[in-house]
Amino acid sequence: MLFVESNTLNLKLGIIVNICMKCIQSSNICFQNDTIMAVQNEMIPGGWTNWTLIKEGHGDVYGLAMRLKHTVELNIGEKLTIYHPRAYKSQVVAGMNYHILIQTSNTKGLKISVYEVPWKDFIQVTSVTKGNMVDLLH
Repeated sequence: MLFVESNTLNLKLGIIVNICMKCIQSSNICFQNDTIMAVQNEMIPGGWTNWTLIKEGHGDVYGLAMRLKHTVELNIGEKLTIYHPRAYKSQVVAGMNYHILIQTSNTKGLKISVYEVPWKDFIQVTSVTKGNMVDLLH
């Protein structure tokens, strides 16, 4: 679970990242009593959902992210010893588009963009962006 403590984002495993409250609000992350509880997803036809937290070991998007680890490593040209899917957003198209936020160190991460057509058993990583975990939310 993510915790917010006075302009600091404390990610799971005790990782602290500086963040401004404006960043949290613009990313549509809802929090209550300084704890991020959930992200409300409102489906807009053709639009992106808001960020949704990924529970470790659970859900289709977690499994998808873990299956793509080797492909992502080939894409960035390095072996990742830390690879934790943390959040995602999705878009319904002729299939599904995903942006998946992957934590790779205390403050750094990757945003992988994925296109999936489940009924054709097709998955493609369309882009990988490295950066600060907070910056990747945008």
